[in-house]
Amino acid sequence: MTCYVANKHGDHEVHKDTCRYVPKWVNQVQLGSHQSAHSAVQLAVMLLGEADGCFHCCRDVHTK
Repeated sequence: MTCYVANKHGDHEVHKDTCRYVPKWVNQVQLGSHQSAHSAVQLAVMLLGEADGCFHCCRDVHTK
């Protein structure tokens, strides 16, 4: 399981918590541990209305 966070602002990009591009903690929404980035993005969409995976750490769910 991997921990994920999303950016509160902008495009609500989802990152693994170990990504070098993870937003500063004050700009993060904690998404918790997930088996895959797909479920982390689904949760981010439910919480934030829209979300996309990070090009660098969640490329399999990166769409923009």
